[in-house]
Amino acid sequence: MEAPILGWYILVESGSVVMLALFAALQFAGTLFSPLLGVVADRMGSRRLLCLMRGLFTAVSIVMVGLAFSGLLNPVAAIVVSGIAGILRPSDSMVRMTLISQTLPGAQLTSAIALSRATQDIARMLGAIFGAALVTVIGMGASYMAITALYLAGTLLTFGAADPAGRKAIVSPLRDTWDGLTYVRRSPVLFSAFLIALLVNLTAYPTTFGLLPHVARDIYGVTQIGLGWLIAAFNFGGLLGSVLLGTRGDVVPPGRMIIIATAFWYLAMLAFGFAATFATGIVLLCIAGVVQSLSMGPMFVLMLKSSEDAFRGRVMGIRLLAVYGLPVGIMCAGLLVSRTDFVTTNTVYSLVGIVLLAAISLKWRRHLLDADAPANRI
Repeated sequence: MEAPILGWYILVESGSVVMLALFAALQFAGTLFSPLLGVVADRMGSRRLLCLMRGLFTAVSIVMVGLAFSGLLNPVAAIVVSGIAGILRPSDSMVRMTLISQTLPGAQLTSAIALSRATQDIARMLGAIFGAALVTVIGMGASYMAITALYLAGTLLTFGAADPAGRKAIVSPLRDTWDGLTYVRRSPVLFSAFLIALLVNLTAYPTTFGLLPHVARDIYGVTQIGLGWLIAAFNFGGLLGSVLLGTRGDVVPPGRMIIIATAFWYLAMLAFGFAATFATGIVLLCIAGVVQSLSMGPMFVLMLKSSEDAFRGRVMGIRLLAVYGLPVGIMCAGLLVSRTDFVTTNTVYSLVGIVLLAAISLKWRRHLLDADAPANRI
């Protein structure tokens, strides 16, 4: 609910696509700290870290409630306060996936990851629709009270999660982080998967995670409700992809699936840039959501199964470091849109993504695409 509400507010109040891009980018700025948080997750336990993070999200949303009701809320304040939560927000999925891998046996991991992603897709889909409707009917302050209540509920529910990993003292955080980076770099499977994750965050996600308010208002001429439907379409597609992954994911070679699904993802986003009508855009975003889920779901499974237990938290933290490509991609896209237009920006991003994906596939073909490749035997 929070992202489309604030994204639309900042775009309308500031009238600047660059400000919108800055807001979206700051939501992922904390990815620089993700490897260190991976070390913390390995040492203190994923559940405890997840509880602390979600408690912070609740506190930040309470501050937003105060700003909204006091009349002090403005685009700059919204960007600064939400940016504080953005320091830890990207790591939420990393810690959650690590906790799942520590709780369930490997044979159930694909279905478990798919189920986790499905619940996330449902939340994003319904949140985009109901969040837009809620702020239209009852205003920003009351809407943020509902968001605060949901954050609090999420924090309390997290206390009920299992935490089977034993806690260890952090002797040298930087050394542990360096060991994790070295571990990923020396594994062709993990390193190539990391590069693909970095690529899609840099060139595929910026449109759906940063520029959709601009597309909704300035291209399709729809209101905040229309923005909610655009976001919901992408996440509904993600939900369909998660369901497919959960039911048939165990028979699909992960390495090949990642490459093929990512290629179709870029093609769907390329077509979306030329969509002339709102309805066409909805359909293409739904298709993009399906193949995005079929790409990212197997990637999580591949990286978790390819990692030793002692390194899983750090590997997922390093995987999340790839998300730093997203704020960079969003800011560059915002600047490019302001100087050209959305169609040009989206086309450049999609074509660059396709070319670099092909280069990665060829470079690590033996580890990702061959039938007997390590990534396809998991």
